[in-house]
Amino acid sequence: MSLGQDPDRELLEQWLTGDPVEVERSFASLYDKYQARIFSLGLRITGDHGAASDVVQDTFVAAYEKVDSFRGQALFSSWLTRIGINFALERRRRDSRTVGLPRKRGHDPENDAADLPELVDPRDRSPDRALIDREEKAGVQEVIRRLPPRYMTVILLRYVEEMAYEEVARVLDCSVGTVKSRLNRAHKMLEGMLAGLSERKEPETETENE
Repeated sequence: MSLGQDPDRELLEQWLTGDPVEVERSFASLYDKYQARIFSLGLRITGDHGAASDVVQDTFVAAYEKVDSFRGQALFSSWLTRIGINFALERRRRDSRTVGLPRKRGHDPENDAADLPELVDPRDRSPDRALIDREEKAGVQEVIRRLPPRYMTVILLRYVEEMAYEEVARVLDCSVGTVKSRLNRAHKMLEGMLAGLSERKEPETETENE
């Protein structure tokens, strides 16, 4: 295995020694470092906290069992993220119904919105973004989850995880050109799907006493 310039190289080398103490220590460090990312992606893809927790568990169990197959052709974080996305998409497919996505009784999309970071292009951090209210934000989460998986994942990785095009390509195991093409298509799809969000709230009319 060639770990190259992987920022997790030292932890991976400790893990691969096979020494039980080193394995446990390095695995715990990697879990602490990446479990929030996997949970966030799992929650955004599945729309359910319990499912996202399962995705985290499944991802790290799989990584633990398959670490010997990691060849260092991508960063460890990219490899791990790809595993997490695959588990999340599989859970999403398994839980989906004939029409739309499932909604557990008592599930409140506004809670998801409160737990997740803003969907912000790293190049566009205008103050207006801070004015998006929770209801609209929750609506955005729902719309993104309704994108086809190949477009949903590229949006999440680029704008939520704020990955560079090259890193997104490594996670999705495709070319940078493919990433840009999918983003362009996703932008067009989202533009139409999100068009009505700003009109969800009817403006209040003020009455004056004459």
